[in-house]
Amino acid sequence: MNCHDEAGDDDYHAGHSHGHGHHDHSHDHSHDAAADTGFSDSLFSKVNIDLVRCLNESTPDAIKQVFKPYHRRLDTTQFVSSDPDDPELLVYVPFTAMIKL
Repeated sequence: MNCHDEAGDDDYHAGHSHGHGHHDHSHDHSHDAAADTGFSDSLFSKVNIDLVRCLNESTPDAIKQVFKPYHRRLDTTQFVSSDPDDPELLVYVPFTAMIKL
C-alpha cells in the first residue's frame, strides 16, 4: 500500500501538506506511487484527438501526433514546433469526459 492509494479527496484539498487525517503517520507503507499506475493514470483515452487544435504550429495538425498511447510515451520522433515569427504555441485540448487534474 502507498499513501497515494489511501488518500481521500479531503487530503488533496488540504493544501500542500501530506495529511492523512484518519490515522497516525506510521511508515508501514510507501509514499511513492505504485510503479504500474502509469497506464491507469493516462488521460490519452479521454482526449478528443480529432478536435485538438494548436495555433502557431509550423506543421498543420502536428499537435495531434504528440498525444499518444502510454506504450508510445517515450517516442520523441513526433513533436510540435512553432512558426519562427511567433514562438508561442497555444493548444486547445478537449476531453471526452469529465477529468480531474
